[in-house]
Amino acid sequence: MIEVTKRAADQIWFSMDKMDSEGMMLRINAQRGDDEKIKYNMGFDDPNPGDLIIESNGVTLLVDSDSKPLIMGMTVDYFYYENAMQFVFLNPNDQTAENPEESKVEIPPE
Repeated sequence: MIEVTKRAADQIWFSMDKMDSEGMMLRINAQRGDDEKIKYNMGFDDPNPGDLIIESNGVTLLVDSDSKPLIMGMTVDYFYYENAMQFVFLNPNDQTAENPEESKVEIPPE
């Protein structure tokens, strides 16, 4: 399972409206780099044969078969991190990633 937090879901819906992508699904793609870190891509798309379709907090996610073992159990959140509001992938399958929740700030500083 992949979880999308309510905060991330709200931002996804906002982006979907802004990009006029209503009715599309959010594809999450992951690949392990040469440095062993997992790199992520997201975008609105239509399903392909073989895609895993997951519903979380009102968002429909598409995951291809190559990405599935890399991101199952992951949580997608959205918060202030590294001086910007951004999507953050909390992934137990990525042992090389730092834990952004340790420096999580709910509201950007003024």
